[in-house]
Amino acid sequence: MLTAKEALDKTYHPVIEFVSDEQKIVEKEILAHIDVGMTGYFFDGILSKRTRQWLNDLGYVVKLHYKEKKTFISWLVSS
Repeated sequence: MLTAKEALDKTYHPVIEFVSDEQKIVEKEILAHIDVGMTGYFFDGILSKRTRQWLNDLGYVVKLHYKEKKTFISWLVSS
């Protein structure tokens, strides 16, 4: 039988992997948009709360568009 801690670890491990993968995708897309001179873009989908917080902590502006199921990410911030 699993201990409660083992069960909890098995529960959170896939979530942490998903967020990490999501963050790698976002970073790759940001770099691609920077290469073409853009200062923001619409991510196709609603980002997880952890990824949105991660972006906010890094100084990005993140706005959800639930109706369109998209997330706007901008790095055009005032200094």
